[in-house]
Amino acid sequence: QPPLDACKVKAAINSQLRHLPLRILDCRAVGDDFHARFSAVQRTYHYRIRDGDVGGTAAASVFDSSTAWCVPHRLQVAPMQEAADALVGTHDFANFCYTGKKSDVEHTVRHIVEFGVERCSHTEGFADHLKAAASGDGHPRQSAASGLSAASGGGGGGSEGSSGRHILIKVTANGFLYHQVRRMVWALAQVGRCEPDWVSVDDIRRGLPQEEEGFDPDLRLPLNKKL
Repeated sequence: QPPLDACKVKAAINSQLRHLPLRILDCRAVGDDFHARFSAVQRTYHYRIRDGDVGGTAAASVFDSSTAWCVPHRLQVAPMQEAADALVGTHDFANFCYTGKKSDVEHTVRHIVEFGVERCSHTEGFADHLKAAASGDGHPRQSAASGLSAASGGGGGGSEGSSGRHILIKVTANGFLYHQVRRMVWALAQVGRCEPDWVSVDDIRRGLPQEEEGFDPDLRLPLNKKL
């Protein structure tokens, strides 16, 4: 039996997804030993935070309930980026792993390639997702590079004076522990509050305590690309 045509497979799957908010953007043949999870060498996750005046005079978009973590405090991007920079590189992230899953992991060392924090508007956040998915010729490696361009260099994209009501966080690593990204984002948000009794950059460097008050495990976490 001849191999299936990748374009026809993509069209056939999308025809079954026409009533769902989901589309296959790229499809290609791989070897029999390919594993969608374990064959990936890098993963990129995006987080969106809507901060300040949530439910106040500037009412949140109806889409934010399913696409962004809404926090009532106005966060400062610069210290959040400093904390993110402290996590770039190879580290033991055991303190950022969900306690109940630690026994399932043989090694807790991971390598973070890039970790960017930038302020943007609601539409800019979505445009970035779309641009990352559709740039270049559609191949995942080129798309991921495009999606990360604003975060590369460790400096973040948005300034503190920006009027954007959202913070876009992008992190790329060779792999993540269970709930690692959610816990890192939570910690960055506490740093961004710039209050002495909350998490500081030094706390991030030492590792986050396991029981964090106010941690929300249901934060929306879109996987942007696997490479």
